[in-house]
Amino acid sequence: MQKVGERKTRSDKKRTVIPVLQLDIKDAIFRLSHVTHTPIKDVCEYLVVYVIKDRETLDILSRQFKRGITLNTTHYFGDLNSPPIEKRIKTATVRVTVRFTGQDYDTISALAYALDCTPTRATSILLSMAIQNVAAVNAYVRDYLVDELSEGQLRELRQLLTYVNRYSNDNHSWLTLLSAIIGDIRPAMRSLREIVNEFIRNHKR
Repeated sequence: MQKVGERKTRSDKKRTVIPVLQLDIKDAIFRLSHVTHTPIKDVCEYLVVYVIKDRETLDILSRQFKRGITLNTTHYFGDLNSPPIEKRIKTATVRVTVRFTGQDYDTISALAYALDCTPTRATSILLSMAIQNVAAVNAYVRDYLVDELSEGQLRELRQLLTYVNRYSNDNHSWLTLLSAIIGDIRPAMRSLREIVNEFIRNHKR
């Protein structure tokens, strides 16, 4: 029962985590934030939430689980003899602030328990894995474009991406396409829709 004068806690209140990142990981995340004009905390939240649901990521992490846990209906066995994770990053670092829903924070805490580390350290590990995960970054940029562009623009960009990958030795992603469209500096006074429209007109086959 709530006491008189006690403030009610919101059920959707987010939990703040301040992980420490290596500078190269930070730079990659900051660039993704810059390209999409999205706050760093939102980029970090998306990437972490993506990889805590990614089977491949969890399988890799499970090799270092000291304790057993169940995630996404899959049980992972722990082994006290598993190689320990590094508790501290030995190179130059920077801190970032990320906020998670209670449910996502509980999942991160479960991973931290299995890895025998703090939720903050677990978040650092997840961010490092996420920014190097092509599928995670590609999904983030794709979802960003879905929110920002019209259906017609997305259809044109999908066709262009398919065409480029068909005749290229490299496998181009939504991120490389977005970077090609806006370049290193996105004009502050122009919307993404305007920039994409111009790009599509200039690259019509």
